Amino acid sequence: MVTDCIKDWLLTWQFFVRNKDYHSAMHLFRGDVWSFGTVANSVSSLEGLVAYQWKVVWERSTDFTFDMETMKLFPSVNDDLVVVAIQWFGKGVDERVGQSFGRRGRASIVLEKEDERFLCIHSHFSINPDCALKDWSASSL
Repeated sequence: MVTDCIKDWLLTWQFFVRNKDYHSAMHLFRGDVWSFGTVANSVSSLEGLVAYQWKVVWERSTDFTFDMETMKLFPSVNDDLVVVAIQWFGKGVDERVGQSFGRRGRASIVLEKEDERFLCIHSHFSINPDCALKDWSASSL
């Protein structure tokens, strides 16, 4: 049961990222979320996450996709807290030359059940080390 809920959460999140729907995506996160990202070293609020990670990365990204076959779940005994480890892929856009490039990464997401739905209380998205130097440095991020 919890696996289906988490898959739904991830697919909903993926949809919002692809559509750059910040407002809807915010409803999947708690206001005091603590996050690390490829661009934002550390942010301690949802507003900071949107401003310093999402708006920087999402505007230069397409085709964001969670690789569901790599998903690993670590639920608490009562399923009220779930740690998700998953890989993702997509394309970055180098605005200087107008070209896209493939990129792969990984994410750790901590979800807590509140009022019968899961909200993210911690996320850590990063690009795989083999992509980070060649791809992100080339795209001015």
